[in-house]
Amino acid sequence: MQQPPNSPKHIPFMPRGAIVRMLAVGAFCALSMYLVLFWEPTVEIRDGELAREQAPLVSVPRLDSSILDKAKDATREERLFLEAEPLSHLLAQSLNVSDEAARALGIPDEMPPIAALQTNMQQWRGRWIWLHGKIERLEGPKPGHPVPGYGVYEATLRLADDNFAIFAFSQPPEGGVDVGGWARAEGYVLKLRDVPYPVDMKLAPLLVGARLQKDYEQWAPVTTLDPGAMADVDDVSKQGGELQPSDSSWRTIDEDQSGALWHLGAYVRDVQPMTKAQWRAVPALNAQEVWESFKRNEVPRGTPLRILGTLAATRTITARPNPAGIREWTEAWVQVRDVGGKTIPIWLPKGQKTTLGISLEVKAHYFRRYSYETRNGKQIWTPLFVANGLDPFVFETGRGMREISVWAFGGTVLLIVGVWWGARRERQRSAAQEDALIERRRKRRTAAAAGVDGQP
Repeated sequence: MQQPPNSPKHIPFMPRGAIVRMLAVGAFCALSMYLVLFWEPTVEIRDGELAREQAPLVSVPRLDSSILDKAKDATREERLFLEAEPLSHLLAQSLNVSDEAARALGIPDEMPPIAALQTNMQQWRGRWIWLHGKIERLEGPKPGHPVPGYGVYEATLRLADDNFAIFAFSQPPEGGVDVGGWARAEGYVLKLRDVPYPVDMKLAPLLVGARLQKDYEQWAPVTTLDPGAMADVDDVSKQGGELQPSDSSWRTIDEDQSGALWHLGAYVRDVQPMTKAQWRAVPALNAQEVWESFKRNEVPRGTPLRILGTLAATRTITARPNPAGIREWTEAWVQVRDVGGKTIPIWLPKGQKTTLGISLEVKAHYFRRYSYETRNGKQIWTPLFVANGLDPFVFETGRGMREISVWAFGGTVLLIVGVWWGARRERQRSAAQEDALIERRRKRRTAAAAGVDGQP
């Protein structure tokens, strides 16, 4: 059935313009919520601000298992005898084991229990491990080293549990390595020994390495920061009344293995961690008053700060023997936007692998000024920090987030109500305009019909 000519056309629920505006407002609200809650902008890492890379090539010696199999220690008679060929083989190979090679060989983080070596020597033979103890006896050099120019040294160590270990090595003992002092032996496990004289030793593990290193009696856990332990740090000098980085500020993590660093590293590792609320009260490193304080050298050593930034680079090295029991150091470089995109070095008293480019909130303590040469050849200084970990930045969804959500929801509802009210008014106005148009047309047709009927 055809629609009568005078009937109004179908009026949609909402005009097309209002629908477009509502869709635009909805898209804007969705984009705003995404930016607030989920968007993490990618930060361009400035490679030119990083220190020059130090990536040495690692060469790992290969042992001949057929030679090692000649070492026997199943009976007392076999343990009293020392086979020359396996000893010579390990003396020669151990000369080629650097710190990086020792890591590649899988040196354990903790000293293996002597009982594990005594009960399962076949599993440990040929592995690179370390032992720590007091020097009871030190002999050498003796002839018979397979490499010309070296002699055979031998040390007897009394471990903390009063067990004994024997260490055969090639290089003369370094300064400070004396009978009665503490030492660290790193080397290949060869066999178990029984030695009746001068000290009666039974089932003593024999290690073969390159050198005997000076070590220290281990500290108790460091839970209190001692400013006096870091008083000898020399990182600035005055030239013409101005503060300048000193020569000591150029020491890298490989070179700066000292009591001050050990103390601060042990402190961040052993102290009872602060709560999130306590850390939130700690200021973050920024370009305003905090950075200016570093320029004036007014920040006390050990001061806690939060480092907010992007992880730009990391590397891990083996720690030198130390009284804090630190086995590895990790050097991390964090790019901080709040100080103009500068990269800040952070040293960790442990090994840690973290994905580059992630956002971090590092709970760190100030150590000293650090001078270095960038990859672009520029010499600059920066504050250096020590921390116990690289913590990912977590957006807190607590009370503040709930308040933001309430306001965002309320604002969105008001926008929708406003758009709906505007659409309703637009619909009423359009309907009124259509009714008026229809009324005018009806009046014209009525007037036209009256004129035709009234013709003479």
